[in-house]
Amino acid sequence: MSSALQWWRWRAYLRSAWSGEVPLARLFFIDMLIWGTIVNLTTSATALVLFASDAPAWLAVGVWVLPWPMNAFMCFCVWRTAARRRSGLSEFAGPLATLWAIGISLV
Repeated sequence: MSSALQWWRWRAYLRSAWSGEVPLARLFFIDMLIWGTIVNLTTSATALVLFASDAPAWLAVGVWVLPWPMNAFMCFCVWRTAARRRSGLSEFAGPLATLWAIGISLV
């Protein structure tokens, strides 16, 4: 698959997530809790390795904060989707997404 086609698919998915078209359960559990946590733990581990290996501090801090825009984006997408699609999960998804974003950003 060409990289241009992959980019367009990612862009379309991100746009769908922002507009509330992605099911809330998938957005919350799979995209945020599973994939988001994997990305955040990976960048945190990489930042720790950089700190331990005497790499420049700015580089380690930069790697550590790298997923923060993604965390904010995912949190806002969950809030927007929960507001548009009412379900049993929509009541709790926004506050839990906020707690996740704050907590995982500090790890």
